[in-house]
Amino acid sequence: MPSSPMTPSAGAHNFTPSRVGLGLFKVPADFTQELVEKALDVGYRHFDCASAYGNETELGLALLHSGLPRESFTVTSKAWIDEQGRDRIPDALRRSLDRLRLERVDLYMIHWPAPAQDLYVESFASMVGLRDQGLIDHVAVSNFHIDYLECLRNELGVLPVMNQVERHPYLQQEELLAYHSTHGIASQAWAPLARAEILSDSTLDSLAEQESITVPQLVLAWHLSKDVSVIPKASSRERLRENFEAATISLRPDTIQAFAALERNYRVGPDPREKN
Repeated sequence: MPSSPMTPSAGAHNFTPSRVGLGLFKVPADFTQELVEKALDVGYRHFDCASAYGNETELGLALLHSGLPRESFTVTSKAWIDEQGRDRIPDALRRSLDRLRLERVDLYMIHWPAPAQDLYVESFASMVGLRDQGLIDHVAVSNFHIDYLECLRNELGVLPVMNQVERHPYLQQEELLAYHSTHGIASQAWAPLARAEILSDSTLDSLAEQESITVPQLVLAWHLSKDVSVIPKASSRERLRENFEAATISLRPDTIQAFAALERNYRVGPDPREKN
């Protein structure tokens, strides 16, 4: 089937992701509520969690106690590999909703395609059905290569509203981002700072100094300049604020161009083809 930008996305129209959210991967459950409360105070309104993170309950408590109206914040959750399958996805979603104390989740994702299991197409179809029931606002995926997205498009005639993937200066994913742009899929970066591995990079240090900002702010602003939203992890109020303020930073064109030389095709996480 020839490529077409007209393939519909599996969500409501005019989906626009928050530019900077808070990632909750490896945040201890006993610290999550406090951290989310700090983040809410700083201004965060997008929170990225997953059933596998073990902290949905604490995120839900923080949001409940915030007193904020439901429409003012966005929550992402994800179905883990062992929750995939047409009949398993509905139960996985309901367990997450119960832990989160929510009637619906804004974004629900297949966490990893797990290609060896070959369940991601039927799982995605099940999620579309749950969206039609009002339990999910937007159906999305995480860690999908182009060929997996093509399977969804060819077999179901529908694509996710978002693909959340590992992306940072050492793994820029330009071909994948181009596919997203062509097909109306929003791009979101997990590990946008390469799990801190880029913080000692001399090139980035020099660029940040020229822009009079920190290296994390530089890298996050670079992602945003490419229309890639980010979900960096942070633990202190100072770092939360530093990351959040990256959304207000505009980089010079020559600074953005300098990032191209940093590409290494280097992953800090697993290749999705091998995560089963």
